[in-house]
Amino acid sequence: MKKNFKEKLLLSIALDRLKGVSLKDKKLVLEKFESINDLSQSNLQKLSNMVSIKSLEPLGKLINYEEDAHNYSRKFLEDNESLNIKIVSIFDAFYPDKLKKVQGSPLNLYVKGNTELLTYGKSVAVVGTRKASKKGLEIANQLCKLLSKSGFMIISGLAEGIDTESHKSSLANNGKTVAVLATDLKEESIYPKSNLGLSKDILDSEGTLISEVPLDSPPTKQRFLLRNRIQSALSMAVAVIETGETGGTLHTIRFAESQKKALICPKLLNEFDKELVPKNIKEKFNFVFDENYEGVINFLESYKFTKPDKNLDDETHQISMFWVFRYQ
Repeated sequence: MKKNFKEKLLLSIALDRLKGVSLKDKKLVLEKFESINDLSQSNLQKLSNMVSIKSLEPLGKLINYEEDAHNYSRKFLEDNESLNIKIVSIFDAFYPDKLKKVQGSPLNLYVKGNTELLTYGKSVAVVGTRKASKKGLEIANQLCKLLSKSGFMIISGLAEGIDTESHKSSLANNGKTVAVLATDLKEESIYPKSNLGLSKDILDSEGTLISEVPLDSPPTKQRFLLRNRIQSALSMAVAVIETGETGGTLHTIRFAESQKKALICPKLLNEFDKELVPKNIKEKFNFVFDENYEGVINFLESYKFTKPDKNLDDETHQISMFWVFRYQ
């Protein structure tokens, strides 16, 4: 790793753990400074012209404790490298452009496996309920088989149900797959535990595990929710296989809408004569397919994508609840 690149990465690590500084201000500092030392040579007067008043005090502490910040960041980087986890900062060429453009894109991504898949163009997020019906699993399997054989990468969340079936189908058909996790990337943190083997299969097949969660961070409900925006952002379209009127899949749908992603789903019933995707949800989708999957590939390859809404890193983002993007 080149020295200048490493020093900027250490600054990104230090900023990412810094509490009380908005994500927007962290990105501004990372844009203007090349290292922790470079930042420490600045002064609060100069910083006051760049960042909000609230961010000045914690940034001042980072400057005053430059050596501690540098030592922590270097040790944190070494700990990740010892576990074969690559830290991809927002200034890194491997950081996905599609993710940079969306609401609250994380400062750092933690990656295991094939980093080249981060910038792979043809990708579809395939999502749905953990408590999938037999028919839902069948549709997920067949759709991912079709997509994989047509050169599309499958993105999902390694959860039980639809996610698991989607990853497995991609692997079975020699496809590319990425799992976006809501935990850190240590083996003992993989959730659910039943998919530890699947996570290894993904890595063994030159796939990728991604998270925005730093090493040794406890899991939270919010992280599972926020993970959905990354799945959507990395994709060109989101395929919803099966969902109810409530649940995490609805958050993914709303993220996809705000990011201007194409939404597709089946118009089929499960074995209990219940719609896989409720009518009031799928009526606003861009494409609905039948059991023959006719037109799916043509739709994806011809869909005219538009830019996502303006990125407002630290504004309150209205999805289904109010929250402010913070990564502490």
